[in-house]
Amino acid sequence: MNTSLNNSEILVSVIVPTYNHAHLIKKALTSLIEQTHQNWEALVVNNYSEDNTIEVIESFQDKRINVINFHNNGSIAASRNVGIKESKAPYIAFLDSDDYWYPKKLEKCLNKIITDNADLCVNSEIIISNKKPIKPLICGNKEQLTYFHLLFRGNCISTSSVLMKKNCIDHVGGFNEDSQMITAEDYDLWLRIAKKNYRFTHVDEILGGHLQHSSNSSSFVEKHHKAIVNVLEKYLQEFPNNFKTSVNKRIRYANLFYETGRNATRQKQFSDSMSFYLKSFKNNPFKIKTYPAVLISLFKQLKKSV
Repeated sequence: MNTSLNNSEILVSVIVPTYNHAHLIKKALTSLIEQTHQNWEALVVNNYSEDNTIEVIESFQDKRINVINFHNNGSIAASRNVGIKESKAPYIAFLDSDDYWYPKKLEKCLNKIITDNADLCVNSEIIISNKKPIKPLICGNKEQLTYFHLLFRGNCISTSSVLMKKNCIDHVGGFNEDSQMITAEDYDLWLRIAKKNYRFTHVDEILGGHLQHSSNSSSFVEKHHKAIVNVLEKYLQEFPNNFKTSVNKRIRYANLFYETGRNATRQKQFSDSMSFYLKSFKNNPFKIKTYPAVLISLFKQLKKSV
């Protein structure tokens, strides 16, 4: 492909679903306005917020920012699909209203997707909790961005890290709005795209931040776990029932139970975390990380009961 193309002239549609995030969306939209790539349109899909979200959006007085009021009935997938439908650009990016980008996010991802003749580009992000960076979410090698790895080793793609061709997402039918997939609809989408052999690429660099806060983490643990299980069951049934598949399934479920156990521990749901850790043991007793995690959870539970 001709890399002399003036990429700065390419329009990118940025989908921003939001609900009652007046206290957060200002940072998200500011990070969009500060992009070095300036040719974008933002479609803020507002689920009829009951706070002053609209007032905050209008304060920017930027004609590139468009508001779509839409009742999503609890499905962020539906909000994203509405934004995709209304978008005008050949490229789509997603920016959740509790996330933000570094200034060169769009520029670097757009250049990479064009240079590599890819369909979808992702970057790494930093996880923010209590206003402090706690860990990076790394997506930095080609092995991670394959159908097999995404299915059997887990989702490494954050929605706000993605820039992709619109015709790619149109071809696979957008986000899954099934209520059984809520909180895992993005994972389902990446799997469908990978299964169709669309080309993934990545910028091996942290280009944004994802905020962990009470509204996306407390009672969310069990719901998210069930949604991931529903996604896995949808795709794993397509694999032959042999020894290799059985081993990979057990490893995948062990990792899922382990991660859910950690999430439960973070929410101080210690009895739940122990239940998930035991299920992780059952599926893969050789997962070494589970042993110290159990001890930490037991210690915190005892400390809480004193």
